Amino acid sequence: MARLTATGGVSKLAEQCAAGATTLKVESDDGMLFPPEGDFMLRIEGDGGHEVVRATARSGDTITITRAQDGTSAMTHPVGADVWCVISHTYLAEMWGAIGGG
Repeated sequence: MARLTATGGVSKLAEQCAAGATTLKVESDDGMLFPPEGDFMLRIEGDGGHEVVRATARSGDTITITRAQDGTSAMTHPVGADVWCVISHTYLAEMWGAIGGG
């Protein structure tokens, strides 16, 4: 289950994130702006649109991700694409289910 955290981050991709990639790298030293553990949602906004991903782990500036969340599609994102923590529909549904909200 996803967990709510007060620690959220905003950064940019330090490297291209190919559509099949399972990790992304944010700008140098920006990793600490994101939660220290996994299970948080990110939105990546690039030239071709956006994608919501689930972060499952973070080590320094590298974040391990599960692609194509909340009805988005895995896509290639260029260097410099915006990355930020979001509270997505999936995240809210999981929280609602965890508190017995059906």
